[in-house]
Amino acid sequence: MKAVPIRKYIIEINRTNLEFLEIVKTRLEKDKKNEKGFFNTYEPTFVGYIKENEFKLRRRGFGNITMIPIVKGKFIQDELETKLSLTVKFESVINLMLIFWFMILFMILFGTLKSIASDNFDFGIIVILIMILISYGFVMVTFIYELETIKRYFKNNFYIEIR
Repeated sequence: MKAVPIRKYIIEINRTNLEFLEIVKTRLEKDKKNEKGFFNTYEPTFVGYIKENEFKLRRRGFGNITMIPIVKGKFIQDELETKLSLTVKFESVINLMLIFWFMILFMILFGTLKSIASDNFDFGIIVILIMILISYGFVMVTFIYELETIKRYFKNNFYIEIR
């Protein structure tokens, strides 16, 4: 398991990039029509855009969607086959917020360790360590769950196995 919530994949596909982009476009239009039936569907629906040789998708959510990763796809044209480069990650703003949050926690942890070094032990260090672990755990559990949803979506709709 990687420690950072970013995954990159290169997948060989048995279609041309234009055929695959047309399939993605058709699926996005179908998902858009299903927008009003959000609570009636058991399969995830995605929104996004397609431009030239790349696309960007995000699972449609209800309410706060900030912790839902985005999928960026770009085609790598080989002489023999078409490859799809997929990147799954949080938005840049979310990454900055997470860095800021963990920096604050580590600064508090450093201050607490400094107080321990001067023989003023404080049980706050245990609380801070637990906060860091719980925060990191929530981020990674959310990311892994969404990553599995994305893999299932690509398998069911585009017949692509992401490993």
